[in-house]
Parts: sequence; C-alpha cells; structure tokens
Amino acid sequence: MQTLIKKQLEKCKVADLSNYNKEKHQIIIPKYNQVRVIAGASYLFKLDKSLLIPNPDDVFHINWNRGIVPVSEYLFAEVDKVNGKVIYVDGISYDPIENVTTGSAWSGWLPLDKVEIIKKG
Repeated sequence: MQTLIKKQLEKCKVADLSNYNKEKHQIIIPKYNQVRVIAGASYLFKLDKSLLIPNPDDVFHINWNRGIVPVSEYLFAEVDKVNGKVIYVDGISYDPIENVTTGSAWSGWLPLDKVEIIKKG
C-alpha cells in the first residue's frame, strides 16, 4: 500500500485496518452477501423490536403501514412484493417454542434491515 494512502486511512475514524496484511501491503475487503428475498416465497421472519413498539415519530411506521404494527416478533409470511429495501408480506404470527402458528394474521410492509430471516419455506 502506498504510504500516502496508508496515512490517509489512519486519519479516518471509521477505517477498518484489521484486514491489512503488512507483509504483502494488501487490504482484503470481504464480499458483502445480501440476503435475497423473492416475491412469492414463504419465510420465517424474526422482527426487530422497533417494529413491534415503534417510536411515535417513526415515518416508516406511519406512512407505510398506516400505524398498524405486526402482531408478533416471529412471523411466518409470504412475500407479495419486493420494493428495493422493503417487502410487503402476508403473514401469520408464529411461536418458535411450540413450533406452531398462533392464528393472528398481519399484512404490511417490512424494512429488510430490521428483519432477520430464520428460514425459507
């Protein structure tokens, strides 16, 4: 790595030099694998707590779901639409301890950055 580039990176407050190999003068940047969600497929989602108890000023909650919150932290749902970083789902609440659906239905938009995919299908 050139000395000038190294000095500039060291000045950065968010630079991650943990992957820098001093012997080879290389930085290895790991590949980012974004999870792909496919319309028409079913998934078991774990929702972020901020979706269940939203901030009163949350624009996403108000504008996208008209103030209606998901019924459960775990949601077994079919993805109807994929719109960039948000998905529209039709789902039913799920109890992971008993491994059964509980019967409470919910449909709405979910941001992909606040959703964890537990399994597909």
